[in-house]
Amino acid sequence: MYRSLTCLCLAIACQTPAATTAAPGAVPDGGEVVMTVDGLKITREMIDASAARIPSHVIQQMGGPDAIRKQTEEQVIVRTVLYKKALEANLADRPEVLLSAAIAARDAMADAMLGELVAAQVTDEAVTAWFEDHKVQFSRPRAHLRIIELPDEATATAVLAELNAGGDFAVLAGKHNKNPMAAASGGDLGWIRKTDLPPALAAPIFAASAGDVVGPVNASGGWLLFRVEELKRNASLDEVRAEVEANVEMEAREKLARELRDAADVQRVGGAASPAGQ
Repeated sequence: MYRSLTCLCLAIACQTPAATTAAPGAVPDGGEVVMTVDGLKITREMIDASAARIPSHVIQQMGGPDAIRKQTEEQVIVRTVLYKKALEANLADRPEVLLSAAIAARDAMADAMLGELVAAQVTDEAVTAWFEDHKVQFSRPRAHLRIIELPDEATATAVLAELNAGGDFAVLAGKHNKNPMAAASGGDLGWIRKTDLPPALAAPIFAASAGDVVGPVNASGGWLLFRVEELKRNASLDEVRAEVEANVEMEAREKLARELRDAADVQRVGGAASPAGQ
């Protein structure tokens, strides 16, 4: 009897301890810890993942990266407090919570899989082809301009004569511009979109060629001379690559979703099989 009891005790002692079950919603170990909330670690990766879930139209309303990060951190803090309270209240055992958690896990895996499939289709070739097929929507005329602002028509005519005689526009802009800021930059206005100019100015400027002088033009408060340094009629792919890639990705997502649904074998319980796409 004593020997049997001893063997039983030894057998129990030698058993491998059961693996500790992670709390529902526990985040995998690792990552850069940036704060703790009521003892729970918050990592940079958690905050980045939360920020990545914010819809793009909401991001535009939130402001710059610093504002987005601050608001995301505040949301993570509040939800972490609520999460800890839910654990203490044993809410994880409720059937509706278990179901919701399971659906969230499925959705996360489905999103990851769709992301993998889409990424394989957003190639340089696909981006270039999409851009070429939609060039018309990237018609964005703009001009690199220099300006000389002058007090009256007589002065403007005199400066134009100097320009026609071979005078350097930037030098004359620095000398004659009544606007100190324009004078300091040699009259350089940088790139101006056609849509940002009044029609009376846009028409002659965009009818000109690079190197042409336009004016004098009578404007409120003075007379203007422009030099067209460079014209661009359409945006280049490099300038709009992010926009094009977003469109290629969106179309790929929609196409893949349709294909996956059409290929799915859906059998509705209690009725006939669901035709593809229904």
